[in-house]
Amino acid sequence: MRFCDQCGTLLEYTGDRVICRKCEWEQSYREFRHAEPKKLIVFEEEKIERKEEDRAKAIIEEMCPVCQHNRMSFTTMQLRSADEGQTILYECLKCGHRYSVNN
Repeated sequence: MRFCDQCGTLLEYTGDRVICRKCEWEQSYREFRHAEPKKLIVFEEEKIERKEEDRAKAIIEEMCPVCQHNRMSFTTMQLRSADEGQTILYECLKCGHRYSVNN
């Protein structure tokens, strides 16, 4: 796969010609085949890590199964496939016990 040296668009091979549909650059395939690319474009995947503290947490009156405290924080996340419900992650505000519920 090669990209246009002028605009970076993916080049199209049509018979004996190489064509860029965006900027209309054109060259014979024979000449193009022996040419060295002028630019090297490197794409890097950007990884974004989210800490649990970064997620907005809401407070709910829910009984902790460990210490029986009646207030817990919770967040929701889509951990399963898109056609299934979200997972609710609970954390006790008193003892820090964590558990999850799939809806």
